[in-house]
Amino acid sequence: ITPAFEPSWTTARHLGSELPEKYGVRVLYPTSNLADSTVEEILTSRGFLVTRLNVYDTKFPFWDKDQLEQAKKVDIVAFCSPSAATSWAEKVGRDFIAVTFGPSTTTRAEKLNFREVRSCQAMQLESLVDLLERCYHRSTEVRDLDASM
Repeated sequence: ITPAFEPSWTTARHLGSELPEKYGVRVLYPTSNLADSTVEEILTSRGFLVTRLNVYDTKFPFWDKDQLEQAKKVDIVAFCSPSAATSWAEKVGRDFIAVTFGPSTTTRAEKLNFREVRSCQAMQLESLVDLLERCYHRSTEVRDLDASM
């Protein structure tokens, strides 16, 4: 499938401000119950007729004691949505390196005051993997240095 349009950056602001009118002015906006109204507001201000349709609900899972203990043992956590960062901070805490994918996720992780927030250079899977690898190698080097002291 080839998309008819892709914004220059994958954010709500870019989508709202860059969507060309040549495709028509009626827009169906399928989204989640937690998505803010940025896309709708920008498109409406540009003259589009926007219908928002919440097609899924984001729900936070129940974790048993063992799952929670496992989560507390990691050093690096990758977040691809603001709600994931919020859920983790509430359940597990903030003393982790947060590797984030996307500007809204980065902003949320920073507001949540994770120990360190590292953001991908580009909105591509390869960028996320590269950043995770770099953080992993750095954290193992620090652990090795601590163990030798």
